[in-house]
Amino acid sequence: MSMRNLVLFISVVALIWRCQFEWQDKALTQNRTQTQQCDPELKKKENDPFGYRLIDGRCEGVYVREVASTTLHIASFVETFGHVDLSAGKDLVIAWKSPSGESVHLRAEVMRPQLNYQMDTVRPGSNTSYSWSTNQLAQFAVRDAELGIVGRIAYAMSGANHDVYVPVRVSQNAGPSQSSTFRVTVLPGAEIARVFVSLAPIVDGQKGSFIMRDQALNGNYYPAEKRIDIDIKKPSTAGIYFLQIGARLRAGGSASTDLWFYNPS
Repeated sequence: MSMRNLVLFISVVALIWRCQFEWQDKALTQNRTQTQQCDPELKKKENDPFGYRLIDGRCEGVYVREVASTTLHIASFVETFGHVDLSAGKDLVIAWKSPSGESVHLRAEVMRPQLNYQMDTVRPGSNTSYSWSTNQLAQFAVRDAELGIVGRIAYAMSGANHDVYVPVRVSQNAGPSQSSTFRVTVLPGAEIARVFVSLAPIVDGQKGSFIMRDQALNGNYYPAEKRIDIDIKKPSTAGIYFLQIGARLRAGGSASTDLWFYNPS
């Protein structure tokens, strides 16, 4: 083999190796992105064009629910949720304030027993809003009252990371407005007789004195899989707060769920 042919051969081999490396690196990057955005616990619907999958920096679609609903599931935590037309194909603007520069995990889910639909996206800490294209969601004639949205961050406090909810503001035609209350929406997996709410600030990583404790809602019957809206007056002081939602089950026994949330004002 002549020197010229040898140099050409080496160049071709090097090009093949470089292309293979770049392809593998791109595949790994895409896999990391999908792992970060998507919920690994959801089972996808095979051969469904609307199945849960990665779309333009978010994971979204229909999935298969394999287990029964939890007794008290936090489906939504918002400051405001304006009237939106989810059939119009217009973007949904989700805005938030965060206590740190941590990335925010946004999750939207449809609160309809016959439709298991979810959207997940992780936004960098530099972001304060996200425009979600609802073109796919519009195929299912979802009403705004059937949509729950939460935002969460991993917040470091007292040497440990805590899952903290950030209140989101949702709008479509105008800028997201502010409110004097937060609304927590719970989906019960069983019939509930009474609901109780407790609220306390988090001080140095621990619960402080309760602002309210075991305050009962007015209702005395809550059917399974029907949303329960709980309005919480904004505390006067900014910071992290502890919220506990307790329930007395109609079949007997009790259940509760706890969450930490950020109050920006």
